[in-house]
Amino acid sequence: MKKQKFYIDLELDFSLLAVSCHLKDYRFVWGVNNVLNANFIKTKVYKNENIYPSYEFVMDSSSAHIYVNRTNEKIIINNRPEIDFWLKICDTEGSQTVKFWSEEIKRIPHVLIVYTEENRKIKEQFLD
Repeated sequence: MKKQKFYIDLELDFSLLAVSCHLKDYRFVWGVNNVLNANFIKTKVYKNENIYPSYEFVMDSSSAHIYVNRTNEKIIINNRPEIDFWLKICDTEGSQTVKFWSEEIKRIPHVLIVYTEENRKIKEQFLD
């Protein structure tokens, strides 16, 4: 009997920002809230039986989530250990919001780098 392959093409309709900085999660989120006039609220993410802190901000037509990449020597995305935070932006307005948020986050003291992650395999790990 011949094997059949089934391919699923997932639609990744969100943007993912990678942030590297020398701040604790609560200090980073406080800085994001200040520069963006946002109100991120702490939640928890369960992945592979581990609990990772995350923060959520719900807007009118979109939402944003901040995920802490590492806690107690455990890392969400193993092949990106240099990244401290992932910012997932589910926005219908597109790249203008992502560009604006990226530029504003760069203004936070102690933020070293902010870039848009385009790797599909990494983005698939943030599907809800």
